[in-house]
Amino acid sequence: MDLILQNINLFLVDKKHCSNLYNSQLSKDGIPVVMHDYTVDRMSDNKGMVRDYTLDELKRFRIRETETIPTLEETLRLLKGKINIMVELKQAGDLYPGLEEKVMEVIRQTDTFDQIIIISFDHFSIIRTRQLSRDIRLGLTSSCNMPYVFPFMKEFGCELLGVPIRIMTAEYTEMIMEQGIIVGPWPVDTIADRNGLRLNIRLR
Repeated sequence: MDLILQNINLFLVDKKHCSNLYNSQLSKDGIPVVMHDYTVDRMSDNKGMVRDYTLDELKRFRIRETETIPTLEETLRLLKGKINIMVELKQAGDLYPGLEEKVMEVIRQTDTFDQIIIISFDHFSIIRTRQLSRDIRLGLTSSCNMPYVFPFMKEFGCELLGVPIRIMTAEYTEMIMEQGIIVGPWPVDTIADRNGLRLNIRLR
């Protein structure tokens, strides 16, 4: 399991908050697995929705010919005590009933609670997660600027806001940081992306 699949280094504006991001969704039989896309088409040698295959079936698929799709439990056990971990809940409305409960159960079983922050594009999923735990670290991510979101984040104890790098400005960065919130630009794929973030901070 050398690849841990779509292991994405998420470089945050404040380097001390660097984390590795893992997207979690459910197999047909309700096991949290790590996969970025809602389908297995791009990452594996098969096709179809992740949710339409049991864990046993998903394990038969191959990534780059030799790797298999890891469960969230396998991933967290491998990373226990090593790095900060960002778990993105790939919830979308009612696509994965019980996803939040099952992810929290895996986090508790693997004793990785203190390493993890949970984020999601589905903010109702974040509400449900907060209802399950008063102490788990939470964040939001989005595809747009949301200058109105801060009261919501305060109410549900969210400490990170993911923002597409293409729309991140010095003004918005300053607004987020003034609220005491961690800035989570995405994706940061190149040195130029990283340098652009540094420039935004200097322009504050």
